Amino acid sequence: MNPKVKNGLFLLFIFLFFIITGLTWLSASGYKFNLSWPIKWNRVLQKTGMLNLSTLPKGAYIYLDDKPQRNTGFSILKKDLLTTPIKIRNLLPGDYLLRLEKTNYWPLEKRVKIESGQTTFLEDINLFINNLPFFITSGAPGELIISPDNNYLYAQTGGVIIDLKNNRLLTTKLEENSTGVWLKDNNFFSEGKIIEVSKNNLLDLSKTIGSGATNWRYGSTNNKLYFINQNEISHLDSDYKTIKSVIKGEKYLDYEIRENNIFAITENNKISLKNYSLNNLTLEGEIELPFMGKYELVLKNNKYLELFDRENKTLYLINPNNLQDIDLIKNVSDWTWIREDEIIYTNGWEINTYSLASSKSNLITRVGENISRVLYHKKGNYFIFATSANLNVGDFQDGSYQSILSATEINYPVLDEKNNLLYFYAKINDELGIYKLILQ
Repeated sequence: MNPKVKNGLFLLFIFLFFIITGLTWLSASGYKFNLSWPIKWNRVLQKTGMLNLSTLPKGAYIYLDDKPQRNTGFSILKKDLLTTPIKIRNLLPGDYLLRLEKTNYWPLEKRVKIESGQTTFLEDINLFINNLPFFITSGAPGELIISPDNNYLYAQTGGVIIDLKNNRLLTTKLEENSTGVWLKDNNFFSEGKIIEVSKNNLLDLSKTIGSGATNWRYGSTNNKLYFINQNEISHLDSDYKTIKSVIKGEKYLDYEIRENNIFAITENNKISLKNYSLNNLTLEGEIELPFMGKYELVLKNNKYLELFDRENKTLYLINPNNLQDIDLIKNVSDWTWIREDEIIYTNGWEINTYSLASSKSNLITRVGENISRVLYHKKGNYFIFATSANLNVGDFQDGSYQSILSATEINYPVLDEKNNLLYFYAKINDELGIYKLILQ
């Protein structure tokens, strides 16, 4: 071989060695050439970022700006598509459209920002099963109340109880539109009547105390039933035979039994919230409420009193040990608790959180439809909300949400978190009734 050619090849190999070594070093150090057109010379060489990504369930395929992410290892065959969980390295800084796909699950899209020299964490992203809802029974929409063991569902409009394990209606039922509550023994109590579920039997307490009792409440701490009879609140002992007076002498609009106290909304030339001790029946606290309101006590949280003015859509969160300690939230149509000191709520068009620790609201997302209800899945840390046309699931991290069901007349969803099931009313294929949807 000609010595000049030999020397030329030698110098070429040395040049290529340094080029490849340099490129390898740059890549290992997290740098990458950005040769997108038009070329920006100050960004030709950029330090990359990393995406740390995981989903529930795992095994989702990953697309960035519609490009499937593939294994960068050398292979003479087709390169394998990457799936979650994964750490994707050497991504150029910028905004990407992330799409996650998994067979039999709804695809999920969201914006993700990759920053130079940093790791972006998107962990435990929830994916939801793409399946048809299961029809349970027909009926007009109304509140649904699920039992503590998630085995039964009370449908208020029809006054019926549904055995969810066997998908059948109990023959024993209450009057239509009867409100109520599940008792500790898994029986259902409503306005002086108890459905003994295991016996499929109706126990009518009005035979014991007469027909004048209204506004029945359940004291879960002492397992006693309370009611109003004229201007007196009394309770019925657990034997359902002995009646004892608790407080009397005022017009009681609503009340709540909480451990050793009874909180009552009274009207006597003014509207007040009063706190009485059940031990000695002494008045321990009182606040006056604005006269123009329609108040009710709602029990969703054991730490705070939830006083809701339905007429003015105002929620009062009150410290039961100090009635003067109040957080007031306006424009509330529905809410639920995220943590002991934080709620998620809707005003009909927006979804917000409110922290009692900071006394501040935080906007999560805005929706172009009227929101009827908002729920929270504690284990998955995501929220669910219903409009008349869609059931949606949302992510707290960025406020993004996606529809998991489109139908008509959707309303009154309730969550069985243990089994990842959602029960609701809807009209699907001209069949109006109660449906069940598997979430994950």
